[in-house]
Amino acid sequence: MNTRGITDAGWLARVSDTITRGLMPETTTHDYDLAVIGSGGGAFAAAIRATNLGKRVLMVERSTIGGTCVNTGCVPS
Repeated sequence: MNTRGITDAGWLARVSDTITRGLMPETTTHDYDLAVIGSGGGAFAAAIRATNLGKRVLMVERSTIGGTCVNTGCVPS
């Protein structure tokens, strides 16, 4: 997955090919204020707003970063 646009904008992006199924070990800690599932326009708006408020954000995407509208094109409803 190409994360160049994200890192060029000054954001930290880590790509993991590992999917954890089931419960995480009790010793594992994650210090995030907001978890955003997906990476479309609304997800990025929420993540940017939260980081501007000083919050730590985790964004989870299973496929291409940016969502359908950015990568494929939207059809107005």
